[in-house]
Amino acid sequence: MKQPEDCKTVDFLESGQRGRGRPRRPDALSGADRAKRYREKRKSRPASIKRDAVTENSSPTSPSRGMLESRAMLLNAENCRLSEALQEALDKIAVLEKALMQASGINVTRHGKSAGKKPGRG
Repeated sequence: MKQPEDCKTVDFLESGQRGRGRPRRPDALSGADRAKRYREKRKSRPASIKRDAVTENSSPTSPSRGMLESRAMLLNAENCRLSEALQEALDKIAVLEKALMQASGINVTRHGKSAGKKPGRG
Protein backbone atom coordinates (compact mmCIF):
# COMPACT_ATOMS: atom_id res chain seq x y z
CA MET A 1 0.00 0.00 0.00
CA LYS A 2 1.35 3.41 -0.87
CA GLN A 3 1.05 6.54 1.19
CA PRO A 4 -1.67 9.02 0.25
CA GLU A 5 0.75 11.87 -0.49
CA ASP A 6 2.84 9.70 -2.89
CA CYS A 7 1.62 10.55 -6.40
CA LYS A 8 4.51 9.05 -8.43
CA THR A 9 4.35 5.41 -7.41
CA VAL A 10 1.83 3.20 -9.18
CA ASP A 11 -0.26 0.96 -6.96
CA PHE A 12 -0.42 -2.45 -8.63
CA LEU A 13 -2.89 -3.94 -6.18
CA GLU A 14 -5.65 -1.44 -6.88
CA SER A 15 -5.25 -1.43 -10.67
CA GLY A 16 -5.27 -5.23 -10.92
CA GLN A 17 -2.35 -7.29 -12.14
CA ARG A 18 -1.91 -7.97 -15.78
CA GLY A 19 -1.75 -11.62 -16.82
CA ARG A 20 1.33 -13.27 -18.23
CA GLY A 21 2.09 -13.33 -21.94
CA ARG A 22 0.71 -11.31 -24.79
CA PRO A 23 -2.72 -9.77 -24.20
CA ARG A 24 -5.58 -11.29 -26.20
CA ARG A 25 -7.24 -9.27 -28.90
CA PRO A 26 -10.96 -8.79 -28.42
CA ASP A 27 -11.73 -10.14 -31.90
CA ALA A 28 -9.29 -13.10 -31.74
CA LEU A 29 -10.36 -16.40 -33.32
CA SER A 30 -10.23 -19.68 -31.47
CA GLY A 31 -8.07 -22.52 -32.77
CA ALA A 32 -11.14 -24.31 -34.13
CA ASP A 33 -12.28 -21.18 -35.98
CA ARG A 34 -8.84 -20.73 -37.54
CA ALA A 35 -8.76 -24.39 -38.63
CA LYS A 36 -12.25 -24.10 -40.15
CA ARG A 37 -11.21 -20.96 -42.04
CA TYR A 38 -8.06 -22.72 -43.31
CA ARG A 39 -10.00 -25.77 -44.54
CA GLU A 40 -12.52 -23.57 -46.37
CA LYS A 41 -9.74 -21.55 -47.98
CA ARG A 42 -7.92 -24.72 -49.04
CA LYS A 43 -11.08 -26.15 -50.64
CA SER A 44 -11.70 -22.95 -52.59
CA ARG A 45 -8.24 -22.92 -54.23
CA PRO A 46 -8.05 -24.06 -57.87
CA ALA A 47 -6.79 -27.59 -58.48
CA SER A 48 -3.63 -26.44 -60.27
CA ILE A 49 -2.38 -24.66 -57.14
CA LYS A 50 -3.01 -27.49 -54.66
CA ARG A 51 0.11 -29.02 -53.23
CA ASP A 52 1.10 -32.65 -53.87
CA ALA A 53 -1.75 -33.19 -56.30
CA VAL A 54 -1.61 -34.36 -59.90
CA THR A 55 -3.73 -31.95 -61.87
CA GLU A 56 -5.07 -31.62 -65.37
CA ASN A 57 -2.84 -28.59 -65.96
CA SER A 58 0.41 -30.47 -65.32
CA SER A 59 2.02 -32.08 -68.33
CA PRO A 60 5.25 -33.96 -69.03
CA THR A 61 6.60 -30.83 -70.71
CA SER A 62 6.07 -28.51 -67.74
CA PRO A 63 9.09 -26.33 -66.93
CA SER A 64 9.79 -27.92 -63.57
CA ARG A 65 9.87 -31.43 -65.01
CA GLY A 66 12.08 -30.29 -67.89
CA MET A 67 14.46 -28.65 -65.45
CA LEU A 68 14.61 -31.85 -63.42
CA GLU A 69 15.29 -33.94 -66.50
CA SER A 70 18.09 -31.64 -67.69
CA ARG A 71 19.63 -31.68 -64.20
CA ALA A 72 19.45 -35.49 -64.19
CA MET A 73 21.17 -35.64 -67.59
CA LEU A 74 23.95 -33.34 -66.36
CA LEU A 75 24.47 -35.44 -63.25
CA ASN A 76 24.50 -38.64 -65.29
CA ALA A 77 27.14 -37.20 -67.65
CA GLU A 78 29.26 -36.11 -64.69
CA ASN A 79 28.90 -39.57 -63.16
CA CYS A 80 30.13 -41.18 -66.40
CA ARG A 81 33.08 -38.77 -66.58
CA LEU A 82 34.06 -39.48 -62.97
CA SER A 83 33.74 -43.24 -63.52
CA GLU A 84 36.12 -43.02 -66.50
CA ALA A 85 38.60 -40.91 -64.49
CA LEU A 86 38.47 -43.45 -61.67
CA GLN A 87 39.13 -46.33 -64.05
CA GLU A 88 42.10 -44.45 -65.55
CA ALA A 89 43.51 -43.85 -62.07
CA LEU A 90 43.10 -47.53 -61.15
CA ASP A 91 44.85 -48.55 -64.39
CA LYS A 92 47.76 -46.20 -63.60
CA ILE A 93 48.01 -47.66 -60.09
CA ALA A 94 48.16 -51.18 -61.52
CA VAL A 95 50.94 -50.16 -63.94
CA LEU A 96 52.92 -48.47 -61.14
CA GLU A 97 52.51 -51.48 -58.83
CA LYS A 98 53.77 -53.79 -61.57
CA ALA A 99 56.78 -51.51 -62.19
CA LEU A 100 57.50 -51.40 -58.45
CA MET A 101 57.36 -55.17 -58.18
CA GLN A 102 59.76 -55.59 -61.10
CA ALA A 103 62.16 -52.95 -59.77
CA SER A 104 62.30 -54.15 -56.18
CA GLY A 105 61.52 -57.83 -56.48
CA ILE A 106 58.88 -57.57 -53.73
CA ASN A 107 55.33 -58.72 -54.33
CA VAL A 108 53.24 -55.60 -53.57
CA THR A 109 49.53 -56.01 -52.87
CA ARG A 110 46.75 -53.56 -53.61
CA HIS A 111 47.13 -51.83 -50.21
CA GLY A 112 50.85 -51.21 -50.47
CA LYS A 113 51.93 -53.99 -48.06
CA SER A 114 54.35 -56.68 -49.14
CA ALA A 115 52.80 -60.07 -49.74
CA GLY A 116 56.06 -62.02 -49.72
CA LYS A 117 58.08 -63.35 -46.81
CA LYS A 118 59.33 -60.89 -44.25
CA PRO A 119 63.06 -60.30 -44.54
CA GLY A 120 65.23 -62.04 -41.93
CA ARG A 121 62.90 -64.96 -41.30
CA GLY A 122 64.09 -68.29 -42.48
